[in-house]
Amino acid sequence: ARRLQDVLTSRGCHKALTRLDVRIPPFQDHDSLSALLAVDGFISTCCVSPDVPLNVQVTRPGSFELSLFYADAFPPRPSPFIKTAIQEAAKQARYVTYTISQHDITHPVYSPSQTAVEIAKTLSFDKAKEVYVSSAYGFVLPPPGTPSPIPAVINDMQPFPVAEELHIRSAFGGALGRLLGQKMPKMPMRVQVVWFAAAVSAEDRIAVLEALGEEREVDSVAVGDEEEPVSLTQGGAFDGWRSQGLPSLRSVDMYLLVPHDLEDAVAAELIRDGLSTILTAGLRGLRRVELWLEGEADDSILTAIRQLLPNGTEIDDFTINTVGTLVEASRRY
Repeated sequence: ARRLQDVLTSRGCHKALTRLDVRIPPFQDHDSLSALLAVDGFISTCCVSPDVPLNVQVTRPGSFELSLFYADAFPPRPSPFIKTAIQEAAKQARYVTYTISQHDITHPVYSPSQTAVEIAKTLSFDKAKEVYVSSAYGFVLPPPGTPSPIPAVINDMQPFPVAEELHIRSAFGGALGRLLGQKMPKMPMRVQVVWFAAAVSAEDRIAVLEALGEEREVDSVAVGDEEEPVSLTQGGAFDGWRSQGLPSLRSVDMYLLVPHDLEDAVAAELIRDGLSTILTAGLRGLRRVELWLEGEADDSILTAIRQLLPNGTEIDDFTINTVGTLVEASRRY
């Protein structure tokens, strides 16, 4: 945009264009914001008015980064083009993201600018099916006790009408997860996947689920994954499930890291007791719990588990079976 502006102005084109067709990138990082600002400068220099007719198209499906509302470069008085471009980027976005950075710690995110609020109110994420909270590359967790950022601009946004998945990837993203959980669709009241990274605390996991609301249905809650399982002894994987404010949960899937120095019998007891805690917590709609054992889950540990929980063991309305490194509980009826 700046090169084209230089060429046109060098040939005497000032305040001459009466309409503009623009293709913009997804609103997903600071480079995207810089690109919009460059086009905005082009319009100010080469178009007859900031209000010239615009045809704005997004170049490709992508994500929409909510933290850009707090970027230092975000204009205090956005032009009609900036507003239109952000609105169109939201309509075409496949993912909604908030990436936590040091900026969220050092700058206030509780009081967004009035212009950011006004734009946020108009956004409609018609195609975004997945919502993510992540940490920026190189993000350093602040000292214990530092409150998680609560970007107030999210409060002014409309619900995400077709979102199906909520992913909390940041250990510092509990408060954000609660805000975004409240923006999941109201009709239908169903979410396919809620996924938590291993670093997310048990307190934050339960708080995010509570924010979804008791009236909502969740097909699958997942904790950890194969690459980053939650510690069997330190991750609090089995804590909080007796909360009375949880939505209906169809399945709970956990990836558990068995420490190498943990005795087989102790590991087996922790798994049995933890599984029993979930199965007897009175979780509405629960059909299945899967515990995937990672790390030092060798044959000796699996043998210890089968001694405590022989295949076919019944706990409450569930039947327990161990197949490979999977301990599975399935509702009998």
